[in-house]
Amino acid sequence: MNRPVWIFAAVLALAGGILGLALIEEPLNLRGAPHPDIPGARQGGDGAARHLPILLPGWLFGCTVILCLSALVRFGGLRGPGRQGLSRLMHTVTVLYLGTWSWLVWAYRASLDDTAPQLFLSLPHPTAIMIFAFWPVSMLFSALFVIGFGRWVLTGEEEAAFRRLVDARRPDAP
Repeated sequence: MNRPVWIFAAVLALAGGILGLALIEEPLNLRGAPHPDIPGARQGGDGAARHLPILLPGWLFGCTVILCLSALVRFGGLRGPGRQGLSRLMHTVTVLYLGTWSWLVWAYRASLDDTAPQLFLSLPHPTAIMIFAFWPVSMLFSALFVIGFGRWVLTGEEEAAFRRLVDARRPDAP
């Protein structure tokens, strides 16, 4: 199967995931319950009861988003010298990204059962994972794209050829 077909399949999976999540019955007090003392305010209540039914579908949806992102980043590149090294690097970053996402969801799931949250640098574990692990790992895709853009995505020769085509199609061209 070629890349456009894989990307189309990933987009269909994303659309199916959105539809599936939209069709799940809303748990009781998902949007909070009215606060007994403060008019207009809402309180969360039992987080496990609200979030456990959507945790697995949410994790699967996140995995699909990461795989789609990886496919889209690879779609425009992976040509020219060093593309095998980039391909291995992209696979590694994708696996690392999926692992960090899974760790974040697992930590959030574990925090739903805690009466007193476990802290790391004064932050609950899921928040610390998001700030110190998930966000930096997600930036690796951007860093790879920026660093390798001129070699793997749009080379100088390709840019010059594109510029010649654009100039030839302009109405004021000779």
